[in-house]
Amino acid sequence: MKKIKFFLNPIFNLEKWLNKMSSKGYRLINIKNFIYEFEKTDNNYLYVVQYIGADNWNEMVGYIDMLKDMGYNTHFTSINQGSLALGKYKLRIYKTEPGFVSNSSGYNRELLIVESNKEKSVPLYTNNISMVSQYKKIENTYLYGVVVMFIFIFSITGTYFVARDVTCIISFIDLRSIVLLSTIPFFVIFVYLLRIYLYARKKRIKSENESRIIE
Repeated sequence: MKKIKFFLNPIFNLEKWLNKMSSKGYRLINIKNFIYEFEKTDNNYLYVVQYIGADNWNEMVGYIDMLKDMGYNTHFTSINQGSLALGKYKLRIYKTEPGFVSNSSGYNRELLIVESNKEKSVPLYTNNISMVSQYKKIENTYLYGVVVMFIFIFSITGTYFVARDVTCIISFIDLRSIVLLSTIPFFVIFVYLLRIYLYARKKRIKSENESRIIE
């Protein structure tokens, strides 16, 4: 069975959806863009989604191989956010060392999906410290997106003042109106990214507080 599914917030919503599908007796076998392929099964599977877009891909390869050696199945999908692309390379300001550039091996694989049976837990987040680290990476990624969108909006609104005395000759519509209308999609994206950033920040702070209580 194939299902087309879009997520406004894939980092936090994909895991819930996959486990919901699993509870209905469907196992994930393949992902291609927004198309998820499942097979009917009598077994129970657990899915955990980890954001790895800010990590170095070469280091992640060993980590993923370790998970496979331990008997876990893995899939990858993309969040399509937070990267500036040039050919086979993407610039990621939020990426951890040793560099800010990701090649074709790593991009469009920002989300790692780990599958296990229900009797075997997935060793991704073993304590609050690892959760804090995960949320911090997500927070930085979306903060980068917020900043980029803000720059776009600021640049476009700056054009408004430059073009305030200019009119569109072809349609006789004030060019200022066109400039302001063009900011709407960027503003919508800005609000969307900001909401996810604030949500990740809230989760990070909660995990930090819980780790202090345990200590």
